[in-house]
Amino acid sequence: MPKGRLSAAERGTLPIRTIALDAPPPPAILTPKQAEVWIPIVNQMPGGFFTPEMFPLLIELCRHIVISNEIAEALKGFDWTWLDKPKEMEQFERLAELHLLQSKQINSLSRVLRLTPQSRYEPATVTSALKRKNAEPKVKPWEEASSSDAAH
Repeated sequence: MPKGRLSAAERGTLPIRTIALDAPPPPAILTPKQAEVWIPIVNQMPGGFFTPEMFPLLIELCRHIVISNEIAEALKGFDWTWLDKPKEMEQFERLAELHLLQSKQINSLSRVLRLTPQSRYEPATVTSALKRKNAEPKVKPWEEASSSDAAH
């Protein structure tokens, strides 16, 4: 194999790596609930954002979201009057702890996959946007209504 730079002719014969621009479908390994989580996540990002090496992390994110939702449903059905009972209190604490662990995993995986709003913007861009927003004149709803009434 020759060392050094490739000639233009040699570069022209290199295979071209194609990038799929469509959102990847949910892998067959996911449950139907997990697949329901996968679809909006991949559809909100630009085509080609998720590459195959990211799929294991995305699969785990979908799993953690579904588990978190199931724990939240269990907590939602919890009767607060049961907190006086030691066994029920222990169950509540365990569910709350599990939910917190799932939330931390969701947060961590979302950051690694660069899905959080914070990861989509440069700090300077956010600062500029906030300055522009704060510089906009504040019109109170009742002032807006009275000015439109005066125009009629």
